Amino acid sequence: MKVDQKFRDTVLALGGSIQQIKVFKTFRGREPKTEYLLIYRGLLPYF
Repeated sequence: MKVDQKFRDTVLALGGSIQQIKVFKTFRGREPKTEYLLIYRGLLPYF
């Protein structure tokens, strides 16, 4: 399945009908990682 179709079928189609964490897990197939956000915000050094 192409990424754009998977995005439409999960993130856009489900919208607010289920919890955002479940939508993320369905789309990405994994738990979210906060390290990248902390690096982006300058709170952790870049690897």
